[in-house]
Amino acid sequence: SLYKMDDEDDLVPQPDEKGAINLSNRAWVNLDPHLWTLSDRIVKLDLSYNHITEIPSQIGEMIMLRELVASFNKIVRIPKEIGTLKRLKKLYLNSNRLKKLPEEVGLLEMLEELIVSENSLEMLPSNVSKMANLRILKVSNNKLKKIPYDLAELLTLEVIDCANNPELSAVPLKWQGDTDSVLFTCRLHRDYSVQLEEVTKSNNELSKHSQFMEQENLIMKERVMNLQTEIDEIRLNIPKNIALKLEKAKQLAEDQELMDDKEKRQKGANGGGCNIS
Repeated sequence: SLYKMDDEDDLVPQPDEKGAINLSNRAWVNLDPHLWTLSDRIVKLDLSYNHITEIPSQIGEMIMLRELVASFNKIVRIPKEIGTLKRLKKLYLNSNRLKKLPEEVGLLEMLEELIVSENSLEMLPSNVSKMANLRILKVSNNKLKKIPYDLAELLTLEVIDCANNPELSAVPLKWQGDTDSVLFTCRLHRDYSVQLEEVTKSNNELSKHSQFMEQENLIMKERVMNLQTEIDEIRLNIPKNIALKLEKAKQLAEDQELMDDKEKRQKGANGGGCNIS
C-alpha cells in the first residue's frame, strides 16, 4: 500500500465540534483517501510531522477550510487548486522541500498568515502583493533571489521575515529579519529599479557605439553613478532623513535634465544651426 501508517491510525477521525482534524505524527507518506469524503466539513486540518511529499489536488474541495498546517513534512509540490480555498486564513508550509509556490496562492484573498520558512524557495509568486488581508509573511531560511517589491503596498502587512536568504541581494543580509527595513527596501527598489534599469540599458547601448558618442556615453555613466550613490546614501541613513534623500534624488534628476537640454542647445549652436526638436 502507498499509505504508510500504524494499524491504530488507519481510520481518519471525524472533525471535532469546531471542524478540526489532527492527523499529525502518523508517519504518513500519502493522505488517506477517506479524508476527501469529509471535505465540506473540515475547517482546520493539521498534517504536520509526517512524511508527506505532495498535497493532492483534492485539497481544492475543502471549501470550508480556514487553516491548513502541513509543516515538517517532505512536501515538494503544492497544487494550483490551493487557490480555490477562498476562506483560508492560515497556511503553514514551513520545514518542507518546496522550490516554488503556485501563482494561485495569490488568489487566497482572505489569507492572513503565510508561513513558508525552511524550504528551498527561490522566489515568491508575484501576485502575493495582491493579498489584501495578509498580515504575516515568513520566508526565512530559503534560497530567495528576489521578492516582489510591491509588497510595500500591502497596508495590512505587520510582519515580513526573510532572514537568512544569502542570495537575496536586494535586501542586505542584516536587514532581512526586520520588517521595517525589508518594507523600506521594497519601496526603495520599487521607486528606483525602473529608472535605474532604463538608464543602465541606455548606457549599455551607448557603449556599443562609443566611438561616435563618447561624450554622451560619459554623461550617461555619470547619471548611473549619481543614482547609485543616492541609493547607497539612503540605505546608510535608514530610517533617518529618508524623505530628504528621496527629495534630493528627485532634484538631482531634474537638474540633470536641465543640463542635458543646455548641452543640446550649445551643440546645436556650435554645429552651425542644427534644428533642436
